[in-house]
Amino acid sequence: MYTNYTVPIVDAGGIVLVVASIKSRPTHVGVQIEGCGALWYLSICNADNTLAIAALGGISVVLSAMKLHAGDKNMQDMGSRVLNILTFGNTANIRDVVREGGISVVVSAMKTHTGHVAMQEHGCWSLWNLTIDNPPNQIRIAEAGGISVVMLALTAHRGNTKMQERCYGALRTLACDNADIQIAIAAAGGIKMVVSAMRSHPREEGVQLQGCGALVNLGVNADNRILIAAAGGISVVVATMKAHIGSSDVQQQGCWALANLAFKNDTNQALILSEGGISAIVLAMKAHTGHLGVQERGGQALKFLGTNVEKQNALEAAS
Repeated sequence: MYTNYTVPIVDAGGIVLVVASIKSRPTHVGVQIEGCGALWYLSICNADNTLAIAALGGISVVLSAMKLHAGDKNMQDMGSRVLNILTFGNTANIRDVVREGGISVVVSAMKTHTGHVAMQEHGCWSLWNLTIDNPPNQIRIAEAGGISVVMLALTAHRGNTKMQERCYGALRTLACDNADIQIAIAAAGGIKMVVSAMRSHPREEGVQLQGCGALVNLGVNADNRILIAAAGGISVVVATMKAHIGSSDVQQQGCWALANLAFKNDTNQALILSEGGISAIVLAMKAHTGHLGVQERGGQALKFLGTNVEKQNALEAAS
């Protein structure tokens, strides 16, 4: 039976000791790797420990270790794991990671260690965390080469569903409300990659959820709506909604994706109809009557599907 010794470790001053050890022996890669490993373990699912690590300068020491030992794949892996946990839903830690140059460190690590699966996964996850509801970081990561490293990770690890999920989560948040990044992801082959992965992993809910989410944000762009349809995106979204009818999150993102794809595009509206999209939307709304997101996005999709481009333009002009 697994025993969690996190509490006695922390009570004994373990976090203070580990951070001090990493700080005092910067050139010893073994101390750096194992120290970061300890911080990772202590911070998993523990918000108080995450705050304590950051308050003691843990972000700075982890990034310093990653910079000094950039060629060591295990150091980069363990450092990325710590950053992933520390940046999850923590605005202050995200700010500190960026201030300490963390974006370039993560992107550089992903460029250097393309074959290290765990490092790539946690690197993508860190980029995902850093871009959630954070437009400045979206730009910073794109300018640092973040789109290309995520695409490389996707290409190199097509069969790894966790990798696919993390990467599409990163692409999803990178593309949110940023036209330039939406275009850049499409130009890098991101749309075809998303659709291909969703088609290859139909039963993986995480891949389907983040894939639909990526198509939602990419589909805000009119040209991308055409590319998504041409890649078979409409059929995979409808298939996902049918296969994962019990998931309210998938249904919300699926309805939202179809709504965006139908907006001011008569050709896509016809494709959605022929692929069974209307019945998929109606089924989603019936199955999740109490879920506001499904009801909102389902209603939006039906509104766009029931109004051709000419009527949509007239309504927009009148509003």
